[in-house]
Amino acid sequence: MHDMYTMLSKRMNLILFLGVIFWCAVFVHSSTADDYLNKCISSTNHKNVPGKEGKAMENYHCTPWQNKSCCTWNTTDNIDKDGALSLYNIVWDQCPKIQNMSDKCKQHFKRDTCFYECSPNLGPWIVADTTSKKTRKERVRNVPICKSDCEAWFSDCSEDYTCNDNWATGWDWSKKGTPAMCPKSCKKFKDYFSSAKQFCEKLFDGSFVYSENNENCMNMVPVGDNNVKVSEKKAEDLASTAARIQQSIFGVLLSSLIYNLLF
Repeated sequence: MHDMYTMLSKRMNLILFLGVIFWCAVFVHSSTADDYLNKCISSTNHKNVPGKEGKAMENYHCTPWQNKSCCTWNTTDNIDKDGALSLYNIVWDQCPKIQNMSDKCKQHFKRDTCFYECSPNLGPWIVADTTSKKTRKERVRNVPICKSDCEAWFSDCSEDYTCNDNWATGWDWSKKGTPAMCPKSCKKFKDYFSSAKQFCEKLFDGSFVYSENNENCMNMVPVGDNNVKVSEKKAEDLASTAARIQQSIFGVLLSSLIYNLLF
């Protein structure tokens, strides 16, 4: 009786593990680089998939993405007219009693906003946003921004004023769209941030990382197909990592199956 029970137990284990392995083989999706490419952030202002906008985007800051864009022409129009006000209810002239943001500084924030809203090459860095409830379900994290871009941005804005060292948090949204939403005192950017690296990495709560690797960093304004290549490389790395994890899980299951057959 004991031997019969043992045999039945082994058969049940065999059926169970074969079922699990079959499920893994058939239903578990093998990640590929394409899964991370040509994606748009899930948010109020982004398209579902990147597409052509054409002439409607000409003469705007977002022109580099007119042939393949995650934003629509009216988004670029809003950026050109009032910066982040229409899109996020945030003003760039946060300290008007001292001075408004300079034009040279605003140019960088416009480029940044276009990059975030329009680029179809941010897929490998898109993650779920667990904090935002209304405007987006996803965000980007740790996008490698070229040192030259960060340095130029910080240099042109260092003498300008802001009232928050992390623009992703702290605002008084009951006073949105006005300087009264400021959570902290007005200081120059250079007083809130000690370096271009700190500025790039902290201002948008970890969306960017300061990269000194010119072979593997993104430009706010695309330079040739550099951003595409960097995105593709990151996507391949992610797919390769996912494949190794799946192979490891499959190996554990197979080892367990063999053990149950033999013992």
